[in-house]
This record gives sequence, structure tokens and C-alpha cells, in this order.
Amino acid sequence: MREILFRAKKKNWRELLKDEWWVEGFPLKMWGEWHIIAVDDENTAYPIDPETLCQYVGQKDQKDNPIWENDRVKTKSGITGKVIWHSDSAAFCLLPDNDEDEFLLLSYWVNEDEIEVIGNVFDNPV
Repeated sequence: MREILFRAKKKNWRELLKDEWWVEGFPLKMWGEWHIIAVDDENTAYPIDPETLCQYVGQKDQKDNPIWENDRVKTKSGITGKVIWHSDSAAFCLLPDNDEDEFLLLSYWVNEDEIEVIGNVFDNPV
């Protein structure tokens, strides 16, 4: 069974230090806006920018970093792209930056220990 977890940028992220931008936990809409209930000792509810909401894919890269939807990744063979949910495959996939390759199953690259998180589409757009 895989861990279900989300992350998003805090609503006021532009006012914060870079290491305080993101919060992980469980999304919830309350008082008319989206929040993440943080997985911490206090279960704090942080208002978030819902455009940045990403789901944890349940796998880690070769450096043991968690892989999130909308992460930018690179394979050992040099393919770069973003992690997306591909509904036709019912799986998280790698959407290569080049237009020549089609969706690639993320689990293949993770199982081969050939993928590295290099950023995300919000902080590192192409």
C-alpha cells in the first residue's frame, strides 16, 4: 500500500524564505479556500495556492528524494521532463520535454534506479 500525501506552496510563499514555501500534508477546503493540514505535531492548517497542489507518487529517486506530481526529473539516459498523472495509463508517467517521446511509465525509471528529481514546474519552469 502506498502513502497518500500532498504538498503545495503556502498562499503567502512570496513573503517567505525559500525553504518555507512548501507544506506537506492533506488538502482540505475550509472557509472558502484551500488549506493543507500539515503532518506535524500541531496539525496546523496552512492556506495554500491550489494551483501548486501536487500528489506524492509513492516513490523516491536514486538519491532517496520523494517524487511529486509536477516534479522535473532527469533519467541517466538524459531524458528530462515532468511527472504527471496519465489517466489513460492510470499511472504516474514522465512527460519528456522533447516532442519526440511519448509518456514513459515513471515506475520503470524508478525501478531501474535511473531517475533524479531536478526541480519542479513551479520553481524551475522550462
